[in-house]
Amino acid sequence: MSQNDVKIYQFKQKAMVVDDDAVSRQLVSCLLKKHGYTTLETSRYEEAIRSYIALKPRLIILDQNLESLSGLEVAFFIRRVTGGNHCSIYLHTTQNETELIDNINYKYIDGYVQKGDIEKLCHILKNYRGIREVTTMRD
Repeated sequence: MSQNDVKIYQFKQKAMVVDDDAVSRQLVSCLLKKHGYTTLETSRYEEAIRSYIALKPRLIILDQNLESLSGLEVAFFIRRVTGGNHCSIYLHTTQNETELIDNINYKYIDGYVQKGDIEKLCHILKNYRGIREVTTMRD
């Protein structure tokens, strides 16, 4: 085998971006890729749930306002129905949803980032270690 035949495999963590706004979805996906993630993009919650079950991404950036379900409902489904306790879920939200998000229980999500807050999103990506800390049992 020559030196040209050697392939280098680099482990990349998988991330999923779920957003029905194509521009937001592509922006987040681009940032994830720049931070070394393999990304899956989808605009529909049904596809997100199927993809989660099949691929088990470690990080999910989830739009709060999807067409049929809220991001919180999708997060609940991933946590409760599919047993998705090994991944981290961050809601991607618009400015006017901040009050709603500030008042929720973080039982099904790990946090949120406002759309357009690139600095916070980059901070989350830089500090994410792929391990979800579970301090209480989910009921």
